[in-house]
Amino acid sequence: MKRILSLVLAVVMVMGGLAYAVDNGTIIPTDPSAVESPTESPMPDEADVTIDPETDEPTVVVKGTTLVKDVDYILSYKDNINVGMATVVITFIGNYTGLREQMFNILPKPTSKPSYGGGGGGGGGGSRSTRVTLAEATQQPIAEPVFIYHESYINGYDDGTFRPDTYISRAEAVAMLSRVMPTETPIPEPTSTPSTNTRPTASPAPTSMPAKSFIDVKSTDWFYSSVKIMAQKGMIDGYDDSTFRPDTHITRAELITTLTRGQKEKFVGVPFNDVLSNRWYADYIYTAYIHKYIDGYGDGTFRPDNKITRSEVVKIINGYLGRYDYSNEKNPFKDITNSHWAFKEILEAAVDHKIEEQ
Repeated sequence: MKRILSLVLAVVMVMGGLAYAVDNGTIIPTDPSAVESPTESPMPDEADVTIDPETDEPTVVVKGTTLVKDVDYILSYKDNINVGMATVVITFIGNYTGLREQMFNILPKPTSKPSYGGGGGGGGGGSRSTRVTLAEATQQPIAEPVFIYHESYINGYDDGTFRPDTYISRAEAVAMLSRVMPTETPIPEPTSTPSTNTRPTASPAPTSMPAKSFIDVKSTDWFYSSVKIMAQKGMIDGYDDSTFRPDTHITRAELITTLTRGQKEKFVGVPFNDVLSNRWYADYIYTAYIHKYIDGYGDGTFRPDNKITRSEVVKIINGYLGRYDYSNEKNPFKDITNSHWAFKEILEAAVDHKIEEQ
């Protein structure tokens, strides 16, 4: 009855040197894990793979029996043309079944130099030969994946909609920005996952200022704490009549001004034909543009005085946060599909998710 050899659960122990025919290099195992094929039964615990120091070939032993190459298994290689990474493949045949693939790092390893003759006739010559061999086999630890959590900073509505083309109010914008902008005082907004969002390097937030009060912002308002802290840090202003006007729709220029106030740079120029250097928002739009937070419209405009939609806001804030992976595919909103221009931007901004750090 045939013995079944499977490498699904095998641990291959590489102890010596492995030679095979390529131009030159040395291979060192970098990944002890296997790409395995399911078989009828697991490899016995006694199965062991070592390297014959004389031949640099693998020696496979199962329960004290040494298997024979080309009778019990076939040895082959993948991606082993150049110095770099290669895969050694052991395919079991005959009385054994199973497949083992293991990655190796190929580095050049010279063999002995040719000898040179002497005497009156002059010295002999020859080229330096090389071969690929597995020497000083070392197993490297497998790095555990590291995940980055991306928290949502904008919410949908109770009816399951996101309303991407709805204009956003000043109160909504400030509450949203207070969750993503650096401030010295923690914003009292509970979150469900640790905050490890990657943000671009920015200038420190403005230092604390005397608390501003707006006659139209009450302590019972849902946005009160966000407005208070953002105003105290100098990130938002009210109007000359001491109002904040929380329900007024915010413009594109106003949002950019709030977002870049802590890192404003002097206007040099932007490719938007409706943003002039003498306008109050010019420096802020220039700052957002050079940091790649924004782009304009196809007609060469930025439309700074236009009211800004919810989908436009998340695109700009995603740029500010450096969140470009767009790997989240969970869509809880019934009013957007992947045909919407900001579909991925919205999912990135509105749904908690994690990504693997590259």
